[in-house]
Amino acid sequence: MLHRINLPNCLPALEWIVQLQTDLLTALCSNAVDQAQVTLNWVITQLPGLPPNWVISFCSWAIEGASILERMQNIAALPVATKHQLLQHFNNNLQYIDAFDHAKNPPATRRLEHGMPHNADKKYRDFLEIFYDPVFYRSKGYPVDTDGNINGATRFHKDIFLDRCHKINDDLRVCPLCDGSLDGSQVDHWLPKKHFPELSCQPHNLIEICQACNSRSNKGEKSTLTNGDATPFEDWFHPYLRPANGKFTIRIELKGVPQLQGGNAHDAIRLSNLDSLINLQSRWAKEYRTQIKRIEGKIRGCKRRGATFTTNSLKSLIEDWRDAVQDQIGLETHAMLEQSVLSLASDENSHLFAEFFDFAVS
Repeated sequence: MLHRINLPNCLPALEWIVQLQTDLLTALCSNAVDQAQVTLNWVITQLPGLPPNWVISFCSWAIEGASILERMQNIAALPVATKHQLLQHFNNNLQYIDAFDHAKNPPATRRLEHGMPHNADKKYRDFLEIFYDPVFYRSKGYPVDTDGNINGATRFHKDIFLDRCHKINDDLRVCPLCDGSLDGSQVDHWLPKKHFPELSCQPHNLIEICQACNSRSNKGEKSTLTNGDATPFEDWFHPYLRPANGKFTIRIELKGVPQLQGGNAHDAIRLSNLDSLINLQSRWAKEYRTQIKRIEGKIRGCKRRGATFTTNSLKSLIEDWRDAVQDQIGLETHAMLEQSVLSLASDENSHLFAEFFDFAVS
């Protein structure tokens, strides 16, 4: 999150979904509830006030051959002690945003333990992930408006979430993680839902990023915390709760490798983790050459129009370009890197200025 981003103004609807997950999981993990009791009528009684037709559809929706009702029955069938363990894990991890508030001391967020007896981890994950896929998709959706009010005439789904994200962040048209293009953007789970299924619809865990950042070769399903640590988020930035915006500068090494530098040792660690997460340095190294070619193209265009260059005239031109691109940061792809390249090139003692001057007078 090189850029600051704002949470969309549909938080109440997302919080409603999280509460729906909480209510159902709590009921399923009750000592008094077993698999046989979890029927369609039982679910309807657990969700008073919801349109019965939606509840019926909700229970029937399936993915990979198992409906939501069947997934609920699988949870209810687990041993009581295992259900209590899962419920405690769920409630602990829902407090993860408090970890960014030093006045609070929430339980440490933990990845879901794999290989639990009775296949409990898979049953837990299969139940909670379905609230995102497929229920949060346009073809289905939740019977609430963006204020979290139950409304049988509307459906809240991912496309509405994205629309609200765009409206409240209308000054950001690039990927907040890498400053690249948002074409083909995807909704990412900052803490991956494979390892943190209880956060599948948690509003602070959903962020729109580019396809490249979300690919398996970059962020993919990597965890964005130090698992097992008492303060697992201390060495990490967060898109909403601890953005990197304003806490770094871009330094370009002699070999043309852009590096993020933090203002203090702690931010340096966080920037290193961000770089490892999305392979930013190696990706920007490729983009750096593109920026050099783009600037050379501008110089070539000036020469075609009859311009001749001295040290002072080229320096003045580069400074003008640098100042102009400053206003494009967040709006144009890789403007942040371009501004850093031009800032370095505006120093007539830099290797980059020498490179451009040789090109200009050749």
